[in-house]
Amino acid sequence: MRYLIAIAITVFLIIGCANEQLTEEGYFTRAQQYENALEFEKAIADYTTLMNNFPESDNRYKAMFMIGFLSYENLKNSEQAISYFDRLLSEYPECDLADDATALKQMALEGKDLLSVFEDSVHTE
Repeated sequence: MRYLIAIAITVFLIIGCANEQLTEEGYFTRAQQYENALEFEKAIADYTTLMNNFPESDNRYKAMFMIGFLSYENLKNSEQAISYFDRLLSEYPECDLADDATALKQMALEGKDLLSVFEDSVHTE
């Protein structure tokens, strides 16, 4: 009987933790952890949740940039990347990532990847 109660409590705790609402910083941190684990879709999901649920967050534009970056570089989805870079540039034109978003958007429009651009810059120096 004790064994069944212990199992029931464990299951309840696991389910409760799975439905736990994270803070804005929690979503941002977990998204970065997913990136490090190469789980890009999960990272994008957390960045998207942060953007949608925390509109006043200081990390919102960073999440927007990272969705664009991960879409472009890792998922090879230029259309989605361009959409998020456009959104960032529209909503946060003066942010510290605006120049990077502009450059990445242009590369996505031209069908270039970061490695080829880096190699081209090394060969021209």
